[in-house]
Amino acid sequence: MKAIGPFLALAIACSVGSFGADPARACNVCVEDKIAATYDWQVVSEAKRNGHNMIFVGISGRITPGDETLARAVRRLLSTVDGVRAGTVRVSLAPAAASFACDPRRKPSEVIQVMNRRLRRHSLTLAIVRIDAPKDPVVAR
Repeated sequence: MKAIGPFLALAIACSVGSFGADPARACNVCVEDKIAATYDWQVVSEAKRNGHNMIFVGISGRITPGDETLARAVRRLLSTVDGVRAGTVRVSLAPAAASFACDPRRKPSEVIQVMNRRLRRHSLTLAIVRIDAPKDPVVAR
């Protein structure tokens, strides 16, 4: 009976300790890292002055940090989507992220949908992590 005592105490401690525990969520540090990796003050400032949205996205898929050929291909593909302001696309592969200024008349979700179709051949997908609208920033949760 003495051998069961420590195990029973451990089981009770673990179950009591798990009450009120939140399910795992994406950390905001990761989101901020993706934003920081592609943040360009001049692009953001110009987007605000011109009333454009600034969109920050995470990139998922087969990525090798430092693969400049892939970074150029992603930059080129994102730049050709209607509504993306010329010269505003920034890409990072570590952490995997991108940002760009976008015409506010285009829905960000539709722009990302077009981008994801074009990136499919590279086995990559984008997910919005933050939208800085001319007035209010929106952070994906």
